[in-house]
Amino acid sequence: MQPTLFDQFTAHQTGRQAYILQNTIRVQAVEKFSPCWEWRARSTDEGYGVSTGGGSKHGEYGKAYRAAYVAFVGPIPAGLHLDHLCNNRICVNPDHLEAVTQRENNMRAIERDYVNGTGHWDRLEVCMRGLHPMSGWNLLQDFHGGRLHRGCRACQAATAAIYRANNPERVAANLAARNARNRAKTVERKAARAFAKLNPA
Repeated sequence: MQPTLFDQFTAHQTGRQAYILQNTIRVQAVEKFSPCWEWRARSTDEGYGVSTGGGSKHGEYGKAYRAAYVAFVGPIPAGLHLDHLCNNRICVNPDHLEAVTQRENNMRAIERDYVNGTGHWDRLEVCMRGLHPMSGWNLLQDFHGGRLHRGCRACQAATAAIYRANNPERVAANLAARNARNRAKTVERKAARAFAKLNPA
């Protein structure tokens, strides 16, 4: 996308576009993309640009790339997140941004980290569905296959609940089989204790 202001933009968008362009610098193209527009104003510790006004989820300040998308493309669809196709967090070029679900954004981040060898796949802050924090009581961890595997307790519980609701007959059969096994084990233990009493060592 060229930084040209067209008639279809609102007056507010045009003003925001000028603000965005004043605070960016073009750099060399990344992986066959057009040049990144790197944000030169304030940024967060995670490397995202911070802007005033439009694009923020809450309050007066927000991520610069969100503001750029709103200014040059339009409102971010509800429930979607913006993915940096260029994998450059400081970039606000709207051509490098795509609105995707949180799950898709996470999957792409994992794929990029595998390819780039950055190892961030094991430090995602939210689950693969983008709904629950991967920390505290909700974080399941299991080391096998030579590496640490992380899971979401809430997602596993929700998946189990959906399975039970959709498969009541199978769940009932499994429960009956489990109860039968438990009863058989109880009978065996009682018989073992009775035999031990009759035949003390």
